[in-house]
Amino acid sequence: MTLKVGEDEHAARVEVIGEGHVVLGLARAPDAPLVAGAEGTIESTDARGLHRVSGVLDPNQRELDLVTLRWQEVQDIQRRQFVRVETTCIVEVRRQGRDPIPTYTVNVSGSGFLLAGPDDLDEGDEVELTVRLGDHGEPLDVTAEVVRLTADGHRGVHITRIEDADRERLIHFVFECQRAAPRVRFQ
Repeated sequence: MTLKVGEDEHAARVEVIGEGHVVLGLARAPDAPLVAGAEGTIESTDARGLHRVSGVLDPNQRELDLVTLRWQEVQDIQRRQFVRVETTCIVEVRRQGRDPIPTYTVNVSGSGFLLAGPDDLDEGDEVELTVRLGDHGEPLDVTAEVVRLTADGHRGVHITRIEDADRERLIHFVFECQRAAPRVRFQ
């Protein structure tokens, strides 16, 4: 994550989350020491969306690459309609007039998937997908539209057609994956 202090940005990771504060480990000690009481902001993304945490800094005097952010406000910037989990499912992508292409999911939600490929999908393309959820049930057959391309070459697809029973199964699968995953949350 990134800690923003005024115009400066510092790459950071969460070391400890406590009641009303978070301890951050900076990727490197800042050129100029951070000032106690200065305002800072971090943004965090989890399965439920994007969150911004603002507060005041309490730098560690001995270890200059550690700083505590005592938050005053936690904002939900973007909430997802459906929870998203990182999980791998086998997917077959079909397009009219082309051979099926195997790929896999990077993450899954009740409204779509982030696919590892294929590389030649463009925004706006409509695709037919067969998705194996890993629950050993019948695969899902859905129609989806490519809605975004990531810097990593992944394709975000939004489901445009799915049977109601399959949507329920997909949502249940996502919640089971989420329940099994370890969590770190701001209190």
